[in-house]
Amino acid sequence: MLAEDATRTYLEGHPTRMASHPMAAGVIYHGSAVIVNRTAGQDGLAGPLTFNAEHVFVGFAEEHAEASEDGERRVRCRSTGVIRVPISGGVVPEDLGRQIYLDDDFESFTKAPANAVRVGRVASVNVDQSYMDIAFNSEAYE
Repeated sequence: MLAEDATRTYLEGHPTRMASHPMAAGVIYHGSAVIVNRTAGQDGLAGPLTFNAEHVFVGFAEEHAEASEDGERRVRCRSTGVIRVPISGGVVPEDLGRQIYLDDDFESFTKAPANAVRVGRVASVNVDQSYMDIAFNSEAYE
C-alpha cells in the first residue's frame, strides 16, 4: 500500500477521462488506485484501493488528497486510459485482453480475481523490458 505520492506512467494517444469523487476521511496518495465504497454508511465515498466485495475501482488518483471528515473534499482521478506498470501476477504475452485485478492501491496487479478488485484488461506485454500496459475504464465496472 502506498505511504507516499508516486508517479504513474500513462500512454498518450488513448482516450483519457477525469472524474472526481467525494472521499472518506483519510489520505489518498497521488498515483494510488482509488475505489468507491458501496457499503452502507460509506456509500459513494472514495478511498485507496483495498479488497472488499462492495468496492468498485474508479481510477488512479491525480493528486494527493487528505480529508479529516467523510465527504469533506473530493479526489480527482484518471478514470479512463492506459497505464504502464511492471509485469506482475504471472502475466505473459498470451494474456492479451485478459482481465486484470489489483489487490492493493499501487502495484499488486494480478490475473486472479480472489481478494482483488477488477481494474481493466491487459493491453500489451513487453517481456524483454518487463512491463505491461493495462487499459482501464472505471465506468465499465459501475
